[in-house]
Amino acid sequence: MKIKIQLDTNNRLIAWGNANDNREVGEKIGDLLVIEQQDMSQLVENHAALIDGQIVLDEGYTEPAGPVGIVQPSAEQQMMAAVMLRVAKLEASS
Repeated sequence: MKIKIQLDTNNRLIAWGNANDNREVGEKIGDLLVIEQQDMSQLVENHAALIDGQIVLDEGYTEPAGPVGIVQPSAEQQMMAAVMLRVAKLEASS
């Protein structure tokens, strides 16, 4: 599959996306490079590098356990939300 990749100065994968099939392998589009990637499971940003024309996942990389990026509200945030809801209900009833 043809993809566009963005690399840092050490050939580490920063970002990637699908490339149009009309693009030539090796073509540069701004700071993006078009490659033909065989194994899409290797595309993990900040944990892979370009080696011999393929993105290769870091040796020893393991997926994080559980969801990534889900932040639970703090006790203070939950309390503020409850107070705001109560005030809104009071204002709506008057």
